[in-house]
Amino acid sequence: MTLRKRTLALCIAALTSPTALASEASAGAAAAAEAADQPTTLDAVQAVGTEPARYHNDASASVLGVDAPLFNTPRSVVVLPEQILLDQKVTQLDEALKNVSGVSRGDGFGGTNDDFFLRGFRRDNVYRDGRRLAANQRNPTTDIESIEVIKGPASLLFGAIEPGGVVNIVTKKPQAQPRRYLEATFDEYGKRHLLGDFTGALDGDGTLLYRLSASYEDSDTFRDGKQVERTVISPSLTWRPSERDELTFSYHYYDETLPIDRGAIVGRYADGERRIMKTPRSRSFGESWENSWSTGNSLDAQYQHRFNEHWDAVVGYTYQKTESHDLQVRAYDFYAVDTTIGRRTLPAGTLIRNVAGNNPYDIDSGQYNARLTGRFEPAGMKYTVMAGVDGGYTDTNAGELTGDNEAANAFIGRPLFNVFAPVYGNLQPTSATLSRTARTDLDFRGVYVQNILQPNENWLLTAGLRRDWYEVASRNQSYDEGRPVGTAAVADREWSDNSYQLGASYEFAPGLAVYASRATSFTVHPFFNYDPRSLPQTGKQWELGLKGNLFADRLQFTVSWFDLRKTNIPAFNPDSTGTLDRYRFIGEARSRGIEFDATLRITEGFNLIASYADFDYEITRDPDPALLGKTNANVAPRSGNLWGSYELRDGAWRGLGFGAGVNYVSKRYGDDDNTWSMPSYTLFDAGVWYYVPVGDNANLRFQLTVKNLADKRWYYASDGDRFAPSVRIGDPRTALVSVAYRF
Repeated sequence: MTLRKRTLALCIAALTSPTALASEASAGAAAAAEAADQPTTLDAVQAVGTEPARYHNDASASVLGVDAPLFNTPRSVVVLPEQILLDQKVTQLDEALKNVSGVSRGDGFGGTNDDFFLRGFRRDNVYRDGRRLAANQRNPTTDIESIEVIKGPASLLFGAIEPGGVVNIVTKKPQAQPRRYLEATFDEYGKRHLLGDFTGALDGDGTLLYRLSASYEDSDTFRDGKQVERTVISPSLTWRPSERDELTFSYHYYDETLPIDRGAIVGRYADGERRIMKTPRSRSFGESWENSWSTGNSLDAQYQHRFNEHWDAVVGYTYQKTESHDLQVRAYDFYAVDTTIGRRTLPAGTLIRNVAGNNPYDIDSGQYNARLTGRFEPAGMKYTVMAGVDGGYTDTNAGELTGDNEAANAFIGRPLFNVFAPVYGNLQPTSATLSRTARTDLDFRGVYVQNILQPNENWLLTAGLRRDWYEVASRNQSYDEGRPVGTAAVADREWSDNSYQLGASYEFAPGLAVYASRATSFTVHPFFNYDPRSLPQTGKQWELGLKGNLFADRLQFTVSWFDLRKTNIPAFNPDSTGTLDRYRFIGEARSRGIEFDATLRITEGFNLIASYADFDYEITRDPDPALLGKTNANVAPRSGNLWGSYELRDGAWRGLGFGAGVNYVSKRYGDDDNTWSMPSYTLFDAGVWYYVPVGDNANLRFQLTVKNLADKRWYYASDGDRFAPSVRIGDPRTALVSVAYRF
């Protein structure tokens, strides 16, 4: 068979529509075989459209260290492939996570980093190819191949981590098959985003592969005076000197200027009730100079070697360095009604603001990893054993800035800011001076072992144990007008703890499996070192579930029930007298409920992805009875998402696609004291795209996407401030236009 015929056969097999679910595989194979015997021309194999199963992911659960499909894994794991991001026109990680059940968005330091809650608990870090990102940052989708979300405690393979789960970015790796992709995206508010992705072989025999993903954004936003500028460059190189060896180098660089935007102010009225102030969505209470500036560099090297058919090993090292600083305007106090202070009456809407910032906020981090895996088949069973070590360091150097405070203006008659009639320029960035420095040096290491046993085709059993060691050294110094005040607070602490994971999955009928798991976690809060009474945080979870893989893999779903508990939870201390008691530690909180995630391929080109969560989070144990029953701010007890797309596979209009979706988030509290709430919201999005062939194996994709079709006014997160809280304002109706060229 000629190369031309083989290529055509593969394309026809992928695009042929069977008449019934059960006969899909055989019908596709027959069509491919028949096509292979016919005379053809290259014109018939122009690349049009995307894979029929565009939202399915059949990868093994390697992120959990299990050499088995996700269907057989006794944990709830969701994988979002890149195609979902393209169809929904998602360019940020936090927006992509709306497709995953049980995820709530947080304020994210005024929108400058990815901040979200998993099963009610705030995440601490995002992972990239299984390695922790040392700095909290806002992750664009420039080089994302897929997003893996592991629900519940995952310390066994990831070390010290929050118990809600893990979000792991899987980056695009070098491929032997050449691929080149360019895209430009614009919107009505001034978004300008360019993206490129290139991969292929650098030599004739495919032993040296490359990949280069890059993006540039220079955008205005719907918020007055708020612009985004970001450059991302991610090259990688893979060398395969033999069938048993592979060495991959990856570099990631970003340079960004992001606006710090606190959104809308929440006022307290005479009756004690708090309400979100209805000001224009475009209006900001900050200043034009209010930004976060960050530059990051990351270099990763991973070497894999297969000793024989039973044993293989992976060793690697990751170095990260970020340099950041910011200037911000914070809400200090707010008067929702006319208020008299001294001889001056402050009109309703008066906002007292102050200048703050961080300079520097630098992080230097190194992480090593090594894993040995053995696979055997004793007595017809499949047995996998895995042992590994990991560790490293993270050094943080930070300086806090404080500046002008408008509170004094109320007494001396100087201008004040009013959210209903704003006048900018009262605050100056040059007023910010150093008020505190903080140096934290963290050293960590861990060792783990995991066993996976498949006695037969129906059962899968897992058991793993891990031991972690942490050493934290810190030094904090207060400053006044640039001069040290008092004696620096110095502390050094060490801690170690165990975590484990147990699980079982049983396929009781073809395509249906029940599972159960028990997992624990361990982590240390950044302020752990300041208070000698504090203890590390621990998490424990029971999870039961049902997984389905039915109708020739057309329907994939997971339904899970979980009971997740966390102890020693840090919370701001309202009675704080300084640095050492800035936090108090809550005894225990529990999150319990159900989650549902599914993908469905109804017909060729007609795909759905759906998710829903319903759970309760509450504090269950603490010496202060007033805290019992309270829940975290921003955590939505109920949420759901549905997105569907249909793409014509043949005929005159093949390559024409449509997509539409709805996202629902329930009412949730805006503060940890549970004194006020943010309203629920339901958003509708839609898109249409068309692939135009422009030569052999090349096409243009034109896409129009409209987000928030009903132009709903919505708020997705609160900053939780006790005195003058604010809420993040969601985007109004926005039309995005993009043009992509794949060749």
